[in-house]
This record gives sequence, structure tokens and C-alpha cells, in this order.
Amino acid sequence: MIGFGDNIGSGFMKIIKAWNTLGFNNPEIHEEPEVNEVWLTLPLSV
Repeated sequence: MIGFGDNIGSGFMKIIKAWNTLGFNNPEIHEEPEVNEVWLTLPLSV
């Protein structure tokens, strides 16, 4: 398992950059700390 988590989350900024480049509305990030979840919503409207 050593090194398994090295790249976790590495694509997040690529997703955000691509979404903005395509001209869509800003993504929404919602955190649920009680259950260790993060939700990323990518709206399809411009």
C-alpha cells in the first residue's frame, strides 16, 4: 500500500480547469465531515 495514495486528488484541478475552459458555470463543492465525504457538482448549464 506504500505509495497508493500519492496521486489521490491529483486530477481535481484538471477537472476544474477543463470545466471552466468549456464555459460551464462554476462547480460546487460540498463537504460532509461527519462521514468524510466531499461532493463535486458539475452544472451543465452555461
